[in-house]
Amino acid sequence: MNPLEVLTAADVIQPGEAADGAGGDPAPRDMPVCQVIGLLADKTALPVQGGGYITRDAVLARLIDPRG
Repeated sequence: MNPLEVLTAADVIQPGEAADGAGGDPAPRDMPVCQVIGLLADKTALPVQGGGYITRDAVLARLIDPRG
């Protein structure tokens, strides 16, 4: 299994509001993680539609252990 092709933003969401460094338009929950990585290139966190946020650390953790 290639986690970059399978995981989506919904798989790496953290609850709550992002701290400093989050910005931009919220990412859709069904956005592939490979696209999320591109959006996180210049920020530390990304808001997600429907609430929650994604950090670089959360993405890396799921890539290391996709079954979480």
